[in-house]
Amino acid sequence: MTLSERLTQDLKEATKQRDQVKLNVIRMIRSQLKYAQIQKGTDFSSEDEIMVLQQEARKRREAIEAYQKANAMAQMKKEQAELAIVQKYLPAALTEEELNDIIDKIITDTGAASPKDIGKVMQPVMAEVLGKADGKIVQELVRKKLGA
Repeated sequence: MTLSERLTQDLKEATKQRDQVKLNVIRMIRSQLKYAQIQKGTDFSSEDEIMVLQQEARKRREAIEAYQKANAMAQMKKEQAELAIVQKYLPAALTEEELNDIIDKIITDTGAASPKDIGKVMQPVMAEVLGKADGKIVQELVRKKLGA
């Protein structure tokens, strides 16, 4: 089942259940996917869909942090609920241990040894973990391993 089919099916279920939060989030996801597809202008791959979902999840995480700092608990809980819904459509996230294994393998393959080689490592790592790990976390782990 494709992402758009899942979204359509879940939209119908949310409508029947009168789940307004889920309904709004699914509509927002569908809207963002259509907007991104129009912007790209070519065929929209599953990787592109994952990128859009990751952007939406990142927006929610940033909003949660901001609301937490502002001590606005009601808005923070709303964003957390929305984040949980968005994450249902993302591939399962890698654990830090799995991520470290992938990074170690690529560092060995590329022969990277210094902080100057971060770019050589980041590109293949991000290609392999697309949609399964946040880029900021990957970058932090790569920097630690290369001594930056």
